Amino acid sequence: MEYFDETTKEKYIPYIIESTYGLDRIILALLFEGLHVEQISDTDSRIVFNIKPALAPIKINILPLMKKKHAEKARELYAMLAKYCMVQYEESGSIGKRYRRGDAIGIPYAITVDDTTLEQDTVTVRDRDTMEQCVIPVSEFISFLAEKSLI
Repeated sequence: MEYFDETTKEKYIPYIIESTYGLDRIILALLFEGLHVEQISDTDSRIVFNIKPALAPIKINILPLMKKKHAEKARELYAMLAKYCMVQYEESGSIGKRYRRGDAIGIPYAITVDDTTLEQDTVTVRDRDTMEQCVIPVSEFISFLAEKSLI
């Protein structure tokens, strides 16, 4: 397509500059780039929202291994960490399903409260992207968050 201006005797190729951008477009771009299905094995896959941890609205998912036994300590950790960043507490379903739900909504780290937490005051931290787990003393967890730039 060309446009010929009779008065100036010039040809133009019209184009549109759409300078509008809003929150909906930004969110759509984040979803498009970050949400995918990851094949874990031949029979197993998971939905993962790989958003940068600094951009993730919820930074930590606190998961008691068994509701009756570990919920009290998990709620204490929730109260402690909620002062520093957005934290989610979840106790329904199996631990694997809770991990998967957190992966799908982009929570970068999951903390599992188990018997070792009660006995040794340590928590198991699971990374969303690598699915690797490490054990960290509760007293060092705030410095862990600072190291990961989450607080």
